[in-house]
Amino acid sequence: MEKSETRKRETAIVEVKKESYDQTIFPPFLSMSLPFSDLPWLAILVATVANIVLGMTWYSTKVFGTRWIKLAGATPDSSSKGMQRAFTVGIGGTVIQCIVLALLLMLFGPGSLQDTLTLGLLFWLGLVVPVDLSRVAWEVRSFDLLFINGGYSFISILITVGIVFSLA
Repeated sequence: MEKSETRKRETAIVEVKKESYDQTIFPPFLSMSLPFSDLPWLAILVATVANIVLGMTWYSTKVFGTRWIKLAGATPDSSSKGMQRAFTVGIGGTVIQCIVLALLLMLFGPGSLQDTLTLGLLFWLGLVVPVDLSRVAWEVRSFDLLFINGGYSFISILITVGIVFSLA
């Protein structure tokens, strides 16, 4: 075999290996653009409102609010400025959560409501619980606080993915 043929063959093998290597490191879903224009905006709006209602109920003094205030070491801020800030930040976070969960559902494309709720459980278990556990451990807080906040996050995620799946 001539040197030039051998060199061409080696170059071709290297290019094939490089192409396979690039595909292994960068899976196709990472290189595609996020489908913001295809998001189910009505579902996101409904999920956002449902989460606001859940939060107002969950953290009300009739459910977990009094216990949460004590465990978190918070003081009920009766000033309208403090309440406005809390609601604004909370609603902003809820909108972000609903958009991100809708995007993830679009990318993963679960086929049934059961698959969707299982995916929501996995998101909660893998992304929320470890952060909440670390926060409780590092801030030396009661595990009761973990159960209150984690329970809210769990139900919130399941409501969001359920609504997005149903209305999308």
